[in-house]
Amino acid sequence: MKTHVLLVALLLASFAPTAHASAVTVTLEVDVADADYKTCEIAVPAGANGGDVLDAAVAQGCILLWTHSSFDGFGRYVTCIDAVCGAVATYWSFWVDGEYSSVGIDGYRATAGSVVRFNYEQWVLPL
Repeated sequence: MKTHVLLVALLLASFAPTAHASAVTVTLEVDVADADYKTCEIAVPAGANGGDVLDAAVAQGCILLWTHSSFDGFGRYVTCIDAVCGAVATYWSFWVDGEYSSVGIDGYRATAGSVVRFNYEQWVLPL
């Protein structure tokens, strides 16, 4: 009888809702040509990376789409947000809380109140 009770308890536990990571709200800013393009409050799980923030921004209607590429050993980088894609001598820079990020989008971990900014910029080319 104890075995049956234990088996039923294990089965019920396996179908019980699991605790999900707590959600946090971050502010996503997208700037194009030194102008604010989009600013949205985005809900993501605590610890979500920058790609997760952009995925959530699409799901929540802030942006239409984003694309990425990657460098081996360095992770992903943004190539397009909506219809703004990297052209010659341009790129999407990644900022967190007003500072140029020291990690890529995969290294970022979302915390409540963070401001994540993607800024479409020109490369500074030497003359």
